[in-house]
Amino acid sequence: MSRGLPELMAGRQSLVNVGSFHSSALAHFRKQAPEITTAATQREVAKLYFGGMLKPATHYQYLQIPTSYFGLPLAPEWFIKKASQLNIQTVYWTINDIANMQLLMARGVDGLVTDRVDLACQLTGRSSS
Repeated sequence: MSRGLPELMAGRQSLVNVGSFHSSALAHFRKQAPEITTAATQREVAKLYFGGMLKPATHYQYLQIPTSYFGLPLAPEWFIKKASQLNIQTVYWTINDIANMQLLMARGVDGLVTDRVDLACQLTGRSSS
């Protein structure tokens, strides 16, 4: 017998965030599970970046984005601060060098996605073994 999302997620909603490159899939998920946080769609990121959003987000709580998109820098300090002021967490991917990890952390990001766990451990003073 397979269990549905409500049974699997019982008491775990705060541990999960859902993102997708497909806005229609994310819209469907938001309708089905409004209690689970989601990442912004590309359109929502653009609206935030270019100034169309001045109040806290209602449909998403995270930006899970690259540091740039087709040459547009998505990790300037002003953008990270703007998101933070609107209670939106910033998570950047895929950061695989220590210099960019340090730069983003200094700018106040909430999270980094990396393939280089050894470097992240080194940066945070933890052992990678």
